[in-house]
Amino acid sequence: MKVKWPVQIAAQPRTLSWAALAKKAWQNLFPVLLLLLFLTVLASFSERTVAQMRPNGDVLGANAGADLEAYKQQAVASLKSPLLDATQPSFALITFDKPLDPLEVAALIAPIKRLNAMVVGISSPIALPEPLIGESRAAPLYRGLSQLEKTLGGQVAVPKTAITAVIVWDLPPVLAALAEKPNIWAVEALPPDASWGSFGIQPVPTPAAIEITPGLGSQ
Repeated sequence: MKVKWPVQIAAQPRTLSWAALAKKAWQNLFPVLLLLLFLTVLASFSERTVAQMRPNGDVLGANAGADLEAYKQQAVASLKSPLLDATQPSFALITFDKPLDPLEVAALIAPIKRLNAMVVGISSPIALPEPLIGESRAAPLYRGLSQLEKTLGGQVAVPKTAITAVIVWDLPPVLAALAEKPNIWAVEALPPDASWGSFGIQPVPTPAAIEITPGLGSQ
C-alpha cells in the first residue's frame, strides 16, 4: 500500500491541565462573586440608612383640643427628666405667651446655641437656616415669615408680630433658664438622642396661636 506524504492525522481533542481548568473556572466565577459582594455591601448600607432615618417616636407639642395646663406641666416635667444630660444639647419647643416679631424672638433666645425652626400659630413649623455672615438671628425669622406668606399665595397677609413658637437646640440648663423668662409660656425638651427630622412637631394650640393662625383669626 502506498502512503502519501505528508500523512494527514486527525486532530486529537486537547486535554486541559488541572491548573488551566482551575484558572478558567475562577475567571467564570469571579464576576459572580464580585456581584454578590456588591449586593452584600449595598444591603448593609441600606440597613444602616433605614436605621438612621427611622423615627424614634418622640413628639414635641400638643394635639388640637389638648388640655393646655396638662401640657404645660408635661413641659415642666420634661426639663427635669432623668433622660436629659446637662452636658448634651437637646431639642426643645419654646412656646410664647403671645405672638412676637423677629427682633423680639431674637432678643429672647439670644443665649440659645441654635435656632432650627419657627411656628406661626398652629401652622406647620418652618425650618430656618443659620444666619448668613454679618446677619442677626432675626434675619432668618423675617425670611421665614416671607416664605409663609408666599406659601399662602399672597392671599393672607402675615403680620410681622406673628411668631408663637420656635424649635431650638441647646443644653438643658440653658433651656431651663429660658423657661423662667417673660413671654415664655412653656419649654418642652426631648432626650439628647433625638435627632433633627426624627421627631414630630405639633404646635401648641394656645388661644394666642389660634388667633394669629392665617385664615383662622378672622373667622
